[in-house]
Amino acid sequence: MKIPGVTVQELMAIPELKEAKVLSGEQGLNRVVRFIDIMEVPDLKGWIREGVLLMTTAYSIRHEPEVLCQIIQLLHQGCAAALAIKPTRFLTEIPRSALEASNACGLPMIEIPADIPYTDITQRVMDMVLNRQAELLRRSEGIYRTLTTMVLENSGIQAVSDNIAELLKAPVALIDNGGQAIVTSPQGWDWMKAQDSRYFPINVDKRTVAKLVIARNELDDMEQVGIEQARLVMRWN
Repeated sequence: MKIPGVTVQELMAIPELKEAKVLSGEQGLNRVVRFIDIMEVPDLKGWIREGVLLMTTAYSIRHEPEVLCQIIQLLHQGCAAALAIKPTRFLTEIPRSALEASNACGLPMIEIPADIPYTDITQRVMDMVLNRQAELLRRSEGIYRTLTTMVLENSGIQAVSDNIAELLKAPVALIDNGGQAIVTSPQGWDWMKAQDSRYFPINVDKRTVAKLVIARNELDDMEQVGIEQARLVMRWN
């Protein structure tokens, strides 16, 4: 599972960013921030991490503002979360090409007031990310205890499947390697007719013995935790 994080939309609600504004790429506000970094040089090839929020004063590109468009493309290709920029000190304006590139790929570009220290933002962001990780750990342990108790009490694979379906608020099915349903929740659900389903292998000794089918295409961090724990428990059945 990927490192948990917080969405750009959630970050825009913190007091430290109350004066910040989204310049472009608003459709990408659901991107997840997992790291935060500061751009010192414009050459980012090989340095972009998935989920990074990159902050910059644009000092390194003050004489070549058009390079901002290339930076946005590199960030998008590297699955970055967003670009936060303080343009007022070194750039007279954001190039239109950069705004268009941001809108085209859905990478949010956020203008930060020049008087907000980077440390205020980085500290708050990392606190939020760490809190989210701790929350997921607690949730993971709780789900695992619940499912494990059901197995130990011989509640049956149907009860385990029903619990997972309730957790995910979506139909689920456990199918064997021949494509036959071992159990479905709700019972009788025709998983083969479901659209936008996702498949997760159930492995024992490096062999796939079954697959867990979830009638959901998009899953958040909490739901991913539930699925990972369900896969562990279903190996015992």
